[in-house]
Amino acid sequence: MRVVPVGLDPVLAEVVVPGQAVVSPGSVLTLREPSTYTSDFFVSARLAPEAKACVVRLLVDYEFFEAGQWIPGRIEVPSRAGAGPGGSIEWLYPTLTRRLGDETGGDTGYQILSFDHDAYLWALSQVQTRYLAQGLRFRRAVVHLTQVDVHLYKYYSIANGFQDPYTIRTDGPDYTNVEGGHGVFGAAVADSISITLPDFVR
Repeated sequence: MRVVPVGLDPVLAEVVVPGQAVVSPGSVLTLREPSTYTSDFFVSARLAPEAKACVVRLLVDYEFFEAGQWIPGRIEVPSRAGAGPGGSIEWLYPTLTRRLGDETGGDTGYQILSFDHDAYLWALSQVQTRYLAQGLRFRRAVVHLTQVDVHLYKYYSIANGFQDPYTIRTDGPDYTNVEGGHGVFGAAVADSISITLPDFVR
């Protein structure tokens, strides 16, 4: 893209939009019958060649009954549990992940990601605790994949590379792919698949 502001120098930036990804879920029985099938839920994603990184999210859609009608709701499933302050449990959610084999060769574009069984049970319990007494039915699980191009990934890495509890960073992100200007010109593409759930998930 080339922009020529009136009275100023031209500004130029290029981006390649990632193509469509292929998303394949693991055992759907893990989602439909988690009281019987207790393994973690795995997702295999084949990224487009143009994608530098991706994030996979697991969402659960449901409906609850209120004021005489069914109202849609959605909750995101954490990927795993981590150690929180004071020995507590902190639920961790997926973040942007660099594609495997990007620098070492042998890159097939496949990413394997997982969601802990306990994290899925926790998300279901949050919904059931709040809405089961008044009327609740589950509808679907949605695996949502977002691919980003090299420019968005580089900006994200620089902007988030030092965000930890023990670092104070006073300088701003210093990545731009805009010739003659500032900022980032990048692309992100979303793909998703749906898995039907029973009205009541034990």
